[in-house]
Amino acid sequence: MELLTVADFEEIYEILENSFPENERRGKERQRALFSDGRYRVYGKKEDGRLVAFIAVWELSKVNFIEHFAVSPSHRGKGMGRELLLELTGGMGGRFCLEVEPPDCDIAKRRIAFYERCGFFFHGYDYTQPPMDIGREAIPLRIMTSFPSLSENDFKALRDLLYREIYKVI
Repeated sequence: MELLTVADFEEIYEILENSFPENERRGKERQRALFSDGRYRVYGKKEDGRLVAFIAVWELSKVNFIEHFAVSPSHRGKGMGRELLLELTGGMGGRFCLEVEPPDCDIAKRRIAFYERCGFFFHGYDYTQPPMDIGREAIPLRIMTSFPSLSENDFKALRDLLYREIYKVI
């Protein structure tokens, strides 16, 4: 795994477009602009000089927020995602959180189970991801963390941190 730069952006965005619906990502230029924020880092895995997976992380004061995590379609199902996630969380240390869909369908349940196998804990508090860009919609999601205990007050503090630092809505 290596730290990626804005020079890798086109490959990052290609995987992002193939992995996330439009509502769950920023427009291309707004996404590229994140590289100018010192708290935003993208780590990736390359094979034969080509990017095949990445994890975008916001390094905040109290928690590391995994915003996007994707493996190119041709490399899925081979354990690469698990390897990258464990390398990231083990290498950076600290506390991590991420957003997932509520467990309302098989795909969401499998995704939650994947994160649980990687050491994350599902929290059932209602959470809404604010719109990622102009013209996009808010999305009902849930939070998973690398730490098991998350009281309602702790959840609200985490939610407010994300809303303030990432989404800039409060």
